[in-house]
Amino acid sequence: MNRGKGGPTPLGIVVFVVLIIILVIGAFFVVTGGGDRSPSVLDEPEVSVIDTSSERSVRLTVYGNIVANEERNSYQVTISPDTRLAEARKGYAGRAIETRQFNNSAGAYEEFVYALEKLDYQERRELPDEQIDPRGTCATGNRYVFEILEFGEVIDSAWTTTCGGSKGNFAGEYERAEDLFRAQIPDDDMDDVIDALDERRSSGLPKL
Repeated sequence: MNRGKGGPTPLGIVVFVVLIIILVIGAFFVVTGGGDRSPSVLDEPEVSVIDTSSERSVRLTVYGNIVANEERNSYQVTISPDTRLAEARKGYAGRAIETRQFNNSAGAYEEFVYALEKLDYQERRELPDEQIDPRGTCATGNRYVFEILEFGEVIDSAWTTTCGGSKGNFAGEYERAEDLFRAQIPDDDMDDVIDALDERRSSGLPKL
């Protein structure tokens, strides 16, 4: 008996169906990651202020008016799990003119950075590329720079100012964050740091 030529054989049909099933299953895993994947790490900040590792620290720098180098003033507070440091600084190179340093504890640091997180320390405002660089901004006011460091190197940084047209990319509560940084230094010692700048209050001093 003659068999029809060119038609699919039963075996061919089975192989074809199996291939289709394999392709559909493969596409499902590619698109969904298997349907049982954990949330992508991209959903979380790459750097977290509440990381309390011993090599971490956070820092606030407040810059005054853009004036002559001799009259430029700023102050800086750096907090780590084992150290608290406050410095009055002069000139654009940031030469320290008054320093106060104290020990810290892991527990105190943990409470501090969790408090910063509640002030939206890592909340960011989107800026056009041409506005990301803070240099030269708010020439007659103050600029605040909030940083996270690891082994002394900056790994996260944001800034804002007291000038209405230059709000920067820091979208947290900057005034409360500044108060919280300053509260980590005993009042009398923080006053000594500020007093060192008070002597130059005529120009270039952060309005504290």
